[in-house]
Amino acid sequence: MKLKVAIVDDHPLFSEGLKYYLSSVASVNEVKLYSNGKEFLYDSVRGEKTDLVFMDINMPVLDGIDTTKAIRQSNSEIKVVAISSLESIEHIEQMIDAGANGYLTKSLSANEIELAIETVIKGNSYFSSNIISVLTKKNLKRTFDSKQLINMISEREMEVLKLLCQGFDRNKISDLLYITERTVDKHRQNLLEKTNCDNTVQLLLFSLKNNLVSINEN
Repeated sequence: MKLKVAIVDDHPLFSEGLKYYLSSVASVNEVKLYSNGKEFLYDSVRGEKTDLVFMDINMPVLDGIDTTKAIRQSNSEIKVVAISSLESIEHIEQMIDAGANGYLTKSLSANEIELAIETVIKGNSYFSSNIISVLTKKNLKRTFDSKQLINMISEREMEVLKLLCQGFDRNKISDLLYITERTVDKHRQNLLEKTNCDNTVQLLLFSLKNNLVSINEN
């Protein structure tokens, strides 16, 4: 499948450079540039099809967080990957809560761009290794409620959780654990309910915060 990609960023030098690189990626068919979220949403409302958006956070007119929220309200199929120089846990969490499928820093390598595209298009989440480091090094204390939730996770659910956090889809997890895809879905749903998460991205963040997975497992 050839992808239509959008770059929403108010730094022309960076966005033009990213566009130039993406034009050489085999899976990418078209790349469009927008200087703020309002411009992108205007095109989207007019019917412009987009498969994946690389979204900056700090932008004039409409920032990346509010733009991502608006995208999620209108089209759940569009994949959104934050790409920013900001590495604070507050910004990471805000983008995840808004519905982003991944988070990259602007110091990323070319290979990481392609890996991120491949991962999120398959329906999984992708975070730069330094973003995962920020989350784990924060060393947030578990609350009493979190401890209770963690103790409620079964051994099989933990196996599914670790594979989800490694980016495997339900089909691959089914093969690795010798269970049906329906059973994988059931374990995933149980994990979401037990951790009070809305989606797999939030589940990954919860797992990192509470040391259920490590950087080496992702």
